[in-house]
Amino acid sequence: MVKLVFYGGVGEIGGNKVLLQDGDTRIFLDFGKSFSRRAYYFDDPFLVPREIEDFLELELIEPIQGVYKIPNASETQKLVDAIFISHVHADHVDHASLSHPMIPIYVGETGRLILNSLGVTRFRQIDNDLSELQFRTFRTGSTLKVGRMEIEPIHVDHSIPGSYGFIVHTSQGPMVYTGDFRLHGPNSHLSWDFLNRAKEVQPVALISEGTNAFATTFLKEKEIEEKMEVLIRSSKGLVAVSFLFKDVDRYRSIYRACKNAGRKLVLSLKHAHLLRSLRNDSKLTTSIPLPGEEEVYFLVRRRGCTYEWEMELSSQLEKMGRLVTSELIRENQKEFVVNLNLFDLPELVKIKPLPGSIFILSLTEPFNEEMELDYERLTHWLEHFGMPLYSLHSSGHVLPHDLKGAVEYLNPEKVFLIHSEEPLLLSKYLSDSASEVVIPEKGKEYLFG
Repeated sequence: MVKLVFYGGVGEIGGNKVLLQDGDTRIFLDFGKSFSRRAYYFDDPFLVPREIEDFLELELIEPIQGVYKIPNASETQKLVDAIFISHVHADHVDHASLSHPMIPIYVGETGRLILNSLGVTRFRQIDNDLSELQFRTFRTGSTLKVGRMEIEPIHVDHSIPGSYGFIVHTSQGPMVYTGDFRLHGPNSHLSWDFLNRAKEVQPVALISEGTNAFATTFLKEKEIEEKMEVLIRSSKGLVAVSFLFKDVDRYRSIYRACKNAGRKLVLSLKHAHLLRSLRNDSKLTTSIPLPGEEEVYFLVRRRGCTYEWEMELSSQLEKMGRLVTSELIRENQKEFVVNLNLFDLPELVKIKPLPGSIFILSLTEPFNEEMELDYERLTHWLEHFGMPLYSLHSSGHVLPHDLKGAVEYLNPEKVFLIHSEEPLLLSKYLSDSASEVVIPEKGKEYLFG
């Protein structure tokens, strides 16, 4: 008997936690943080959870036996055999920080490098501190045996490097988990590698993301680059751009647009640390413009460097002539494109954008109240400084028509739709397929065999 239970990612984008049990073998597919549920009670950086009891009391996690490091729990309880992380976005990995430290956490090699960098540069909290976990890494081509199951990780294209889908061979047949993936991205061949292998095994179940349903943009990464170059060339003052620093594909696009338009790209020190960490991935370093090797500059915020890692890194970059300040940018606005996220907006006070300056928003559309509030704050800043807002984004998630094509191509017996706020819409959209489309209920058991 094989059992599926969905503890997260049900009716929401992110927070994925899928329990797959075959006999006495139990694994989780992803173990992520639910942004929307967490924001109901907490607000960073001051109102934050401090102990695992906070999560249990507020029902932000389920009291699943043998998963969490709960104080005074029986030492004889059988732990979950493994947690498999598809990629290291917080909504797929962060709650692994709450898991029992004896449970092995499987993650791709690139994802491990990213986590190493985040462990140094981000503010550590109980629900993102992964320092005590037992990580085991893999790449495409690995075959991982856990109890009665055999897991094949295969790369997919997503908005962060080191993303994978999983094919899990069980006693009742193969089950396929997509993680987050897309077929319109610059590395769509990776997702097709995954889908082609999944087609070969003839899955009995497909567990798929369904992020995109409304207001889906259909731009490709090359189009982002080309349109951004046009905007940069047309600007008579500062160009500021906001994008997710873990999105390496977007970084490449912005870098090339800047280079072609004759401007210098300025990033954060946190971004510099991540790029340095990715030097250790031979499959990425040939295609990522690295600090010191290309004309990329880094901003010292006006608060200066307060952490040891910042001081060490800024010292190295200063010797290479790659550090800039807001004052320097103010005097040379037409030479730079500056990465400014919400946290960095106060730098505009020092930069004092000239008339003709613009702001390019190059990340996902708001999908929860917290993101909408951030967007509203952003518009307040831009209104004050007279900076028009342009939106240029290509989704990191599968588009509805591509999801439909993937379901029809794989033809599984059942499709479980998760990581979506509109599963009913998508289930109707997919209803003419040969597969049974299931909108899972949280905590309900789905049995096979």
